[in-house]
Amino acid sequence: MSVRILQGDTVASVKAYLESLMPDGVKVKVTFGEDPHPEGSVDSAEFRLLERVIRDVYGADTAVVPMVMTGATDSRNYAAVCDHIFRFSGRIMTKDWGEAHQIDEKVPADAVEPAAAFFKAYLRAYRTAL
Repeated sequence: MSVRILQGDTVASVKAYLESLMPDGVKVKVTFGEDPHPEGSVDSAEFRLLERVIRDVYGADTAVVPMVMTGATDSRNYAAVCDHIFRFSGRIMTKDWGEAHQIDEKVPADAVEPAAAFFKAYLRAYRTAL
């Protein structure tokens, strides 16, 4: 089975939980597992910068609300060198998108420019702010 591990749990704790659900004689084998990395703090200068740029690019009334991303991203490779990692794509998803990693997954061409504009603005702001 595929399991998404949330902050506060570990591969070992999830394995132990799954084993507690199994009947005697059934073993749980971890073929790949990685403990979750700490979440970035919403009380950080990095989050405040992200929030400001999101509102600059997408509008002052844009709600910036943290959430848990359950998918693995390349950001896990930066955990050793970054204290605050925020997984933000800059894309505005509409009904024109296919479901992620499914048949007919697609990114409409007109969705690319706004995402690129966000990252350009973010990198410019980051260079001068932090």
